[in-house]
Amino acid sequence: SSSSSSSSSSSMAKTFPAFPISEADRIRQKYANVKIIHIVRHAEGTHNANKDYKDTKNIDAKLTPNGFDQCFALAAECSISSSSDEGSVLTNLVTNTKLVVTSTLTRCIQTSLNSFPTLAENPNIPFLAHESLRETVNYACDMRRPISQIETDFPRIDFSEVSEEDDEIWNYYIDKVGPTKTHWDTHRESAELWRVAERGRVFWNWLATRPEEQVVVCTHSAFLRCTMSWGQKGGVQFMMEQKLDTRSQDQKVVDIPLLDYCGDADFAEYIRKDYTNCELRSFLVAFGPEK
Repeated sequence: SSSSSSSSSSSMAKTFPAFPISEADRIRQKYANVKIIHIVRHAEGTHNANKDYKDTKNIDAKLTPNGFDQCFALAAECSISSSSDEGSVLTNLVTNTKLVVTSTLTRCIQTSLNSFPTLAENPNIPFLAHESLRETVNYACDMRRPISQIETDFPRIDFSEVSEEDDEIWNYYIDKVGPTKTHWDTHRESAELWRVAERGRVFWNWLATRPEEQVVVCTHSAFLRCTMSWGQKGGVQFMMEQKLDTRSQDQKVVDIPLLDYCGDADFAEYIRKDYTNCELRSFLVAFGPEK
């Protein structure tokens, strides 16, 4: 399965060139396997509203009523655009997206289904869950439920890319630092962010193998903060002490970026700044070599 490659070594690390969507014609002429990527952060979850990240009531947090309203607003924006503005990015999304990939967590699945209902209604468009897109795993809201439970709730989602029924990332941290509510009631994956970056790398490498040229990706704020800035000038914002990073000095090589913004500072800032709930950003990634 694809998830077995999550321990890929940095020596295999690729950095993919990324560009503003306005440059589509030029970039398609220059590179092979160019995809339009529409990234959306999930809408407001219960944990965003009540800030009780550690409370077990927020395990695999779901959307709030306000979160659903945010999805409906994005769906309406797409609908209005597709009926009135033929050349817009949103019209392109609605008309030409051939794949939706979502984090395995409930709030992202709900966001993908409710923000893009016309895509969800089309049985020819796969809605795939991908474990690598999960939020940085720290608290109860970041735990996921067993896949069999989530699958029952969301029959539209294809979980064939997910190999583990149970939450292996959470279990890894229980083994490493103990359960919550004991001596380790604090950051987990945020204290060894290289693991999040490697998950992001697994995702981009997987996406490179897909045939679809236009893709919606539904994921999380801290995951995006890490993966879009990993190895970039200034590094990852709000990065805490990496006290769980037990790699040897040999393994702590230079942080290799996942994306190369090709010297476009404005575009880099646009992609790297924090996402609000249900915010959508669109850009190009060139997965193939220069022609």
